[in-house]
Amino acid sequence: MLNVVQYILKSPFLKNIINVADKEGNTPLHLAVGGDKYSIIKILADDIRVFKKAQNLNFQKPVDLIQTNSNLGELQEVGREHQDKEMKSYRLKNISSIHLLVASLIATVTFTADFRMPGGYEGQDPLKKGMALLSNQTSFQLFVTAASVAFYCSSASVFLQICGAIKHNYYLLLHFTRVAATLC
Repeated sequence: MLNVVQYILKSPFLKNIINVADKEGNTPLHLAVGGDKYSIIKILADDIRVFKKAQNLNFQKPVDLIQTNSNLGELQEVGREHQDKEMKSYRLKNISSIHLLVASLIATVTFTADFRMPGGYEGQDPLKKGMALLSNQTSFQLFVTAASVAFYCSSASVFLQICGAIKHNYYLLLHFTRVAATLC
């Protein structure tokens, strides 16, 4: 039974039946709770597509069925694990948002710095027109190189943060956030 639920959750063709209710209004999560299927409850509770507040025809949510269940201990442990994961996900999204803001600011500043060269541009000599006045100095070349590297790294960081946010996958977002933090 567990393999069937995992297959349904992974299959893009069957994703529409995740929250389908039976004649009594029970969703798969209701049925898993009613049947004391703890491993299935955990898998369904961890999936963001599963509507956890669905009510059956008796106006009961899965959590209401858990509270009336005699084997409450194991279900409370599953709920506690799910709540911990949601808290970690919330914190990770906040950290990811902060990284995205910082990376965007760095990208903006470095992009501007690459076009507004210190010392200005050559305007008199027709052969050097538009060239940076300080282009022959080592410190200027280091500045341009550092600004360019900062721009590319922060742009990559922004890209990774956006990709991680779009996928709605906790582990992918965690990985992308770590890589993006390293880049900034």
